[in-house]
Parts: sequence; structure tokens; C-alpha cells
Amino acid sequence: MMSSFGNYKGGWYSDQRDDASTKEFSLRFVCPIGNIGGVIGKGGGIIKQIRQESRASIKVDSSGAEGDDCIIFITSKELFEDQSPTMNAALRLQPRCSEKTERESGDSVITTRLLVPRSHIGCLMGKGGAIITEMRNTTRANIRILSDENLPKVASEDDEMVQVNDFSNLVAVCMCICKCLAV
Repeated sequence: MMSSFGNYKGGWYSDQRDDASTKEFSLRFVCPIGNIGGVIGKGGGIIKQIRQESRASIKVDSSGAEGDDCIIFITSKELFEDQSPTMNAALRLQPRCSEKTERESGDSVITTRLLVPRSHIGCLMGKGGAIITEMRNTTRANIRILSDENLPKVASEDDEMVQVNDFSNLVAVCMCICKCLAV
């Protein structure tokens, strides 16, 4: 089911990498300030463990947090045929930096927000919206590119915000989005 978007394969990175064959890959989660304690953990324990296990660089930037949000940067140098340290860290951090709201029916909705460079939105949308429609159909997620007035204060003027909710398969959603952003 994921083949149309690609997949990471292979083992974990060895210590030595050929820098010519690697590319820096990064994701930026928008995290509510109220969730940041669950991201960092007591004495930084949670974030340290995720950094060690994923081998990705993870930074929390609340310096521009005039509003209710901060940004979590996840970055690594990668070969895109290997398992992705950035994806590994993102999958571990996502539940901690997403917003959970209750519906009237008693069901809960988890909403994840990502900042994406404006120059990459076309890759995510596809011609006539074909790629984002295929991602929605494949993952059964509600994936939206929000308007500028919905950007958090921590976003730069060159950012767009992608909001994902109503998903049952987080891995599929992340893989779809990351495949598009890795272009």
C-alpha cells in the first residue's frame, strides 16, 4: 500500500557516512507549549533517549513562542534507502506534541501540525491536488494545508502549515508527507 510513496529499507546507519551521498532531512512539528514537558521529560530524559535511539538531532525552540506554540526541529543526514533517523524521532515525538481533543461522541481526535517550507507545498499537493488526494485516500487521514491566518506565531513568513488528523496509521501518514518533502 505504501509503495507509491516509497519506503525506507535497510539497517541502521553505520558510524561512517559518505557525505556526498547523504542529504539533510528535517521535519518541524508545531507543539503546544502545554505539551513541551512531555516532550522533554524530567531532566531532559525523554528527549535525550529519543535522540540516542533515533540518532537524529532534536531541538526545541520556544524563543519565538509569543503565542501558545513552539517548534520542535528534527534533523539528520540520511541516505533515503536506509531507515530514517528523522522519521524514527518524528514517530516517537508525534504523540507527545500533538493536540488531543474529545468529540461529542466521546471519541478523541489527535491533531498533528507540521511546518513546511512554502516552496515544498507544490510537491505535497501535486498537479491538481493529485498527490494530497492520493495520500488522503491511502492513509484515510484528514490532511489539510491551512491558510496563512492559521499559522502560529512561531512560524516564519516562508512557512505553510500542514495539519493531519483522523488518522489510524501514523506511519503511513508520516511516510507520505516525508516522501513528498524529501524531493
